[in-house]
Amino acid sequence: TVDTWHAHTIAASWTHILGPGMVVQAQFGRSWGTDYVIGSVSNEPAGVFSALSPDFACGFPGSRACLLPSVGLTNFLGTPGDSVTDQGASDIWSGQVNLSKLWRKHLFTMGFNLDTNNIDETILTNSITFSPSQTADPENLGHTGSDLASFLLGVPSAGARRLQGGGENHGWVDGFYFGDQWKATPRLTVNWGMRY
Repeated sequence: TVDTWHAHTIAASWTHILGPGMVVQAQFGRSWGTDYVIGSVSNEPAGVFSALSPDFACGFPGSRACLLPSVGLTNFLGTPGDSVTDQGASDIWSGQVNLSKLWRKHLFTMGFNLDTNNIDETILTNSITFSPSQTADPENLGHTGSDLASFLLGVPSAGARRLQGGGENHGWVDGFYFGDQWKATPRLTVNWGMRY
């Protein structure tokens, strides 16, 4: 199994003096990261993909177009297969604007922020299951048949192909604030404000 993390962050800030005692600041940032996991069967037998239907074993998106399926035998141990998981750990867009105004004995501050969060993932796997019923006597299903014989004859009872893409989008956190730092006397400063 190979587990690779990629993470990136970018940010920008802009400050502008609008006039005497008034400053505006805008900030933007983005952070995103992905966890890319490839589970591979070591020493895959040569020609195994040619023995499987290309519609089942191949045609997956990304760097691993073909995946060796896991094999399950009901009464025996199964074998693991290839898998690919590309999970977005985060995709956050962040922005905020702040305004400061000095007026007489007051420093007013106000602003807002907005942070979004999106998470995406892709899971790719496939599997084949063999059961005794495929080689059993139809009149005596519970006591005859062998999943190993079904495997050796190449008669599966089930197959699954997972090509799952999903995620969580449109989540956000926002906030607004207003504050006043009032210099009531040379020795007393009163701070008050509200945040939502």
